[in-house]
Amino acid sequence: MSPTMILCLVACSMLVPWATSQTIPIDAAPTEYPYAVKTFYVNQGISMVGLGLAVSKHYLLASAYSKYNWNLTAVELTDQQGVVHPVFNVSDVGDGTDPFIYFKTCKKFSGPMYSLKVAGFNNFSETVNDAEIIFFSQESNVLKKIPVAILNQTACETETNATIALQKLCIAPIPIANICKNFYGSTPSPFEQQPMVGIKGQVHGSRHLLGCDGQNNWTSIGKFYRFDYNIPDIIGAIPVVDLKD
Repeated sequence: MSPTMILCLVACSMLVPWATSQTIPIDAAPTEYPYAVKTFYVNQGISMVGLGLAVSKHYLLASAYSKYNWNLTAVELTDQQGVVHPVFNVSDVGDGTDPFIYFKTCKKFSGPMYSLKVAGFNNFSETVNDAEIIFFSQESNVLKKIPVAILNQTACETETNATIALQKLCIAPIPIANICKNFYGSTPSPFEQQPMVGIKGQVHGSRHLLGCDGQNNWTSIGKFYRFDYNIPDIIGAIPVVDLKD
């Protein structure tokens, strides 16, 4: 472990509410990330639970993990009020190599939409100690969250490389035993629950690689795709009229 990582862990342990007695994960209020929508499908007996972001009344931005062989009827979209939004179409963002996709629905999403304005994103020149991993579970439409720290870009580059630091977020290890059981497991049935990372109500990244080891502990740097890095492709994939509806 590098000196940078050691210093980060010491600092983060004092500032992030990991060591409190509160139950982890924490239920997020619907007003915190009101545009967050649960995605769900079953693949070979495994429940695949993801998280999408309503960017307009009809478009949901999601991780590529959320699609299932382009089968429109296989994926279920459910908002935090329990309303199901049938999928009308699904498409890649960019040239198909981008880590994001769009679901289009006929049933409109309501409430605040996810902001795609570049000014709303953190540039990660400084460490962010009040970030959180957010995700849905297979049992509930209530959004869950876990406090985390995001390394500044310099520390991220030290722990990884310059390309990763430019395109991705680096999440510091989480010193809570078995924390990774929130993201995959076999009880009551096999599941995967794909998280995103947010800061004060704005989602900034989508899961690339978690930092989990074979004992369900988050012991190494987690890497998340940065939305701001992909904003041109993300905006370019939606008709202008839909972004204004």
